[in-house]
Amino acid sequence: MTRTRTLAAALVAGIAAGLQQAADEAKSTTETLVDTLKSLGAPDTESGDQARSALDTLSTGLQGDVDTIQKAVQDASGVQGLLGAVSEVSAALANISAELSDALDELGSLRDVDDQLRQAFTDAEPCDGLLPSGS
Repeated sequence: MTRTRTLAAALVAGIAAGLQQAADEAKSTTETLVDTLKSLGAPDTESGDQARSALDTLSTGLQGDVDTIQKAVQDASGVQGLLGAVSEVSAALANISAELSDALDELGSLRDVDDQLRQAFTDAEPCDGLLPSGS
């Protein structure tokens, strides 16, 4: 029984470490994306302020989601805590995907936004794998 508990504890510790590493990577990548988005000026178009607002909303939402992920992982303890953290992280990742999709939709709906702006956002490396296919 002691060996089983030792193995279970090692498994939980390994999962917790992997989850923490993933959360740290998500935080770093999101911070890079948020910094990049904040450094962009409003496009010199009629709808430039709307585009800037969409990117600001996205930045704020992404930062909140990453904070949720970090807190969930840091607060996780034991098997039940890890299960709860995985659930919270999954929900935050779904929210991130929706926020990215919404931002792209909003940018795409602006009549005079240049194709270069939409393409630059789509090509942003930190967004790889987060956007729904076909965006």
